[in-house]
Amino acid sequence: AYMGSFVASYRERALKQWSESLRSSNITCSDPFALSETLGNAVKTRQWVIDKLPNDQVSVENAIMLERSSSWPLMIDPQ
Repeated sequence: AYMGSFVASYRERALKQWSESLRSSNITCSDPFALSETLGNAVKTRQWVIDKLPNDQVSVENAIMLERSSSWPLMIDPQ
């Protein structure tokens, strides 16, 4: 699901509920789930921060979604 337009606190709650729902259905899910750990690349993330991307979870997740999108995504940074 696309969560880029939501603030960090909402994303965290939604991911927690989603993870709990998966586990209750006996579907494995990392605990805690982190988009940056699943789809991210530590070297690229470090380079983005060096290139002045803010070093917070929302900014890094938005950058990952931009990098992985197959089309031009609409990104709204709530910060």
